[in-house]
Amino acid sequence: MDNKLTKEQQDYLNKQLTLGSEYELMVKTKGWEFAKLWYQSMLGDFINQIMNQDTRPISDFESPRQQLIGFKKFMAHIDGALKTLEDERAKEN
Repeated sequence: MDNKLTKEQQDYLNKQLTLGSEYELMVKTKGWEFAKLWYQSMLGDFINQIMNQDTRPISDFESPRQQLIGFKKFMAHIDGALKTLEDERAKEN
């Protein structure tokens, strides 16, 4: 690990490494595959509904949109932690 990091940066890095290690185990499970398939299915359904429901106001779609955005942010959080873990492992080798 880099000794030039501030305490806050080191604490954040340690937290990311811990999360990355746990997420690494999680993403190897069938459950995670099902979660990704659920997201893709929900996204497809959302797009179809928006494109095919020209009589409904756009505000009707805000709740499902926010749900999809939240899950996308969660997946980005997981990817970030895994990338940090991967980068730190590469530094050690």
